[in-house]
Amino acid sequence: NTYLKIFLNREDIQIAIEKDKFVLKRGAHPATNLSEGEKTAIAFAYFLTELKSMKKEGKLKDSIIFFDDPISSLDSNHIFQVRSLIQHFFKDKDDYLQLFITTHNFEFFSVLLDSNWFKNESRADTRPGKCPYYLINRTAAETSTIKNLPKTLRSHKSEYTHIFAILKDYNDSESKDTFEFKILL
Repeated sequence: NTYLKIFLNREDIQIAIEKDKFVLKRGAHPATNLSEGEKTAIAFAYFLTELKSMKKEGKLKDSIIFFDDPISSLDSNHIFQVRSLIQHFFKDKDDYLQLFITTHNFEFFSVLLDSNWFKNESRADTRPGKCPYYLINRTAAETSTIKNLPKTLRSHKSEYTHIFAILKDYNDSESKDTFEFKILL
């Protein structure tokens, strides 16, 4: 319920235990007609609660944690709350084995970059294994590659800078038929 309050910035939705079962309540009544954002907040709060339990039992330190777009269905007001919760929960890197966060939201990605959470990691170091940021690039309908995040996405506050860099590279390319980002274009 603490996590829900932080996410939703209100206390009207609570998780209660009735007859040994979890029940979602909106005030004194069962919570119905939840928004997608409320459902995301509930799932995220549950996930953090499970991780907290694993941490207490000493099981988290051998775990790989994967957040798949944790701000999906949440409005922009929640971006900082989600980043803050994740950063606070995972502040001690000895508590877990690895942490992955994926997102389609450039604003959330920028907030992660600006948070100095990876302060010991250099944004400029793009050697394999040294870059903590990656880009999953769809190369065909059912094929993707993972590569170090391009400098244009690490260094600028706009995803358009990266798009313009791709367009320039395409324009300068002599072999447009085999251009790496042809499917994107």
